[in-house]
Amino acid sequence: MKSMNLASSFKMVFVLLVAVIIQDCFIDVIKIQNVHGDIFPLIVFCTAVVAGSELGIIIGFVAGLGADLLQPTPFGITALVLVFLGYGIGEIFNSSSKYSWFALGGGLSLACVFSEVVWALLGDLLGVSDILNGRLISIVAVTVAINLLLLIPFMRLISWSLTGTSFPWGGTRSKRRRPVTVGLAERSDANA
Repeated sequence: MKSMNLASSFKMVFVLLVAVIIQDCFIDVIKIQNVHGDIFPLIVFCTAVVAGSELGIIIGFVAGLGADLLQPTPFGITALVLVFLGYGIGEIFNSSSKYSWFALGGGLSLACVFSEVVWALLGDLLGVSDILNGRLISIVAVTVAINLLLLIPFMRLISWSLTGTSFPWGGTRSKRRRPVTVGLAERSDANA
């Protein structure tokens, strides 16, 4: 596991608070086919990819408890599902390797399907009604769509909070040569 210093811990708390606010104020309000998405699998996915399975488990547990506070469901189901998700994604995606955005998008889609289906099965076992009906496919589709839209911003936000750079795996933007204006003429300066 990558070690977290105090600044990274505060940044990650900030990211989790932003996620709770986005979920509660925006995602829960926007309903498609009378269902809303869930961005907590996205948070756990990005954390596990950037920092590995141990931190993925911790963030999965904390994010799951935060999600359970927002829902009128049995307390702890989401935390349990996100802990499993954090571990699995952290083991599948080695945090020292570099993956394409397409591979990350596919992995995120599978992670969303896993989290929603396992949540529905656990909810059914605990007596939460009206979960394993035709709405499950709609819930999965909406969750996947919302999380794919938010993958790049949240991957950069979590990379910033854990590594200090907004690009995953320590990458930086390429330094381009910029034209330098001298008087009225433009010339390319190698030191710019």
